[in-house]
Amino acid sequence: MDSHEPEWLGAYYLYPKPLRDGDAVVQPDVVLWLEMPSGALVGTTVIDPRRTLSFGETLERAMRRPLKGPPRRPARIRVPEARLEKELGDAAAGIPVVIAPVPELNATYLRLSAELGAFKPGRAARGTARGEDDFEPVPAPPPSPRAGRNDPCPCGSGKKYKKCHLGADAAPQRAMSEIDRMTEMDETLIGEIVSFGVDRFGGSWAVADFDRGDESTVILVPWAAWTGAVDGTRVADMFAADGPRRLSPEERDWCEAQRGAWLSVWEVTDVAPALVTMRDVLSGQERAVRTSVTVVVGDSVLARVVDYRGASYFSGLHGYPLDPPEADALVASVRRKLRTPTRTAVPLTRLRDQAFSLFLIERWIRAVGISDDLADDASVTIDP
Repeated sequence: MDSHEPEWLGAYYLYPKPLRDGDAVVQPDVVLWLEMPSGALVGTTVIDPRRTLSFGETLERAMRRPLKGPPRRPARIRVPEARLEKELGDAAAGIPVVIAPVPELNATYLRLSAELGAFKPGRAARGTARGEDDFEPVPAPPPSPRAGRNDPCPCGSGKKYKKCHLGADAAPQRAMSEIDRMTEMDETLIGEIVSFGVDRFGGSWAVADFDRGDESTVILVPWAAWTGAVDGTRVADMFAADGPRRLSPEERDWCEAQRGAWLSVWEVTDVAPALVTMRDVLSGQERAVRTSVTVVVGDSVLARVVDYRGASYFSGLHGYPLDPPEADALVASVRRKLRTPTRTAVPLTRLRDQAFSLFLIERWIRAVGISDDLADDASVTIDP
């Protein structure tokens, strides 16, 4: 496919804010359709779970009445799950469909979520379309009053706010701005790497072995984009060397930093504004990660951590943490698989191994589920 021909990305997500439907407060699902490479959002269908509307019908609606531009059909469709390809049915007749990650669409959803409410992991849904205007948004609480620069400082010191606590209060906001900038750069590069890989090698290079539900895409997509390889060479490295545009020095440094990142189980040891201190329970490494994510001391998270220009950031974080007993059980099963004694540090080279990372992701998905205990899984082979 020519890189300038329109490709549409589609998926189900959970609508990012509660809505009122009569006397009930609901949080419906929404189907988003994004056109690439323009980045135009061409379809948003809010779902009423009490009725029936297929994924294919949301595509037909978007093609008949796109949010931007005239009625049209895409040259190709990309969806993250095989079941969505089947649900397209006759609506996608004659249009090639690729099953591959949709980080560009995930990033769009995250931006919409930031505008409308807190991020919630996506989920599959059935229902019929209803516009957002069919629901009544639940009012947000009023913002807390904030002292002006020349007002008395709320601490009671008698000094003006700008001469007292303004600098300290503004520091977390400055940190959050930097975190948002790094997150946006990571998401942009991930989307471009996936598009580059799909155009050059098709969809299978990035999605083999993990056709999972939406709740895991926030860890699977970054992991696939930054570690996926063809004939022993990372697609991310090919993109950096031979991609469609020249990367900035900052982007090149970020791509290089990703080579040293690894996926592991991290225990939260301390929390401060825009900063989380964590210990990798497998390698023993410790990091202070700049993040806007809310976590609880004592919980464990599955995350990729990137060391970049003297700071650490998340590049992939599973949406569901584990409490200490659950994390201990998972780590014990992982160490049995690796044949590594409890107090022995696992080398980072092993944690960066693709087979091990996929094994760890699968274990985490099982651990946060309702069924399946942590018995050894022979479906993934890891060299001891």
